[in-house]
Amino acid sequence: MIISTTVQRHHLRAVLISAGEGDIRSYLNGVFIERHPGTVYLVATDGHRALVAKEILDKDEKQAEISFVVPRDLLKGLKSNQKLPKVTLDYDTDTQIVTLTDPATGGAISAKALEGRYPDWRRVLPEVVSGELQHFNSSFMGDLAKTAAMLNSKAGDYAPHIHHNGPRGAAIVACHGHDDVLGL
Repeated sequence: MIISTTVQRHHLRAVLISAGEGDIRSYLNGVFIERHPGTVYLVATDGHRALVAKEILDKDEKQAEISFVVPRDLLKGLKSNQKLPKVTLDYDTDTQIVTLTDPATGGAISAKALEGRYPDWRRVLPEVVSGELQHFNSSFMGDLAKTAAMLNSKAGDYAPHIHHNGPRGAAIVACHGHDDVLGL
C-alpha cells in the first residue's frame, strides 16, 4: 500500500540541518516522518540536538498512521521554491521505498527508507522549562539561525528565541513567527 503525505519543502529543508550525517546509527541520517490522522511531524536529530516541525494534513489526504525515515541523500538536493512550497512523500509499506515528488522540477526520486528504531523524540521535549541559563555549542546555534532563516522570508527576521532549561534539560528554541517548528 502506498501512503502519500504532502509537506512544506521549507520544513523538510530546515529539519534536515539537524539530521545526522554518516552516523553509525543509520536511522539518524535522515528525517523521521511520523504521521497521525490530521497531523504529520517531521523530526531530525544527530543525537545532540533535534528539530521538530508539525504540519496539519490536507483533508483529502488518506488519514493513515505511519512512520518512516527518509534518507538524507533523498532530501539534500531539495531547493527552496516559494511558488511551489509543497512536495509529496509516497511511502510504500510493502517495499519500504520512499519517493519524493517535487512539482518544481517535475521529477521524482526514490530510495529505501532507513531501517532502525527512531529515538522517542517526545521524551526529551520538556513540558516546562526552568529559565536557568546554560551554555550552547556555537555551531548548533549557527545551524538554528540557518533553520530560522529558511523558515522566514523577511531578511533579518530569523533570530531564534531560546527558552533556557539549565544544564540538565533540553532547551526549547523557537523560530520567530513559526510556532510549528521547535529546536531542542
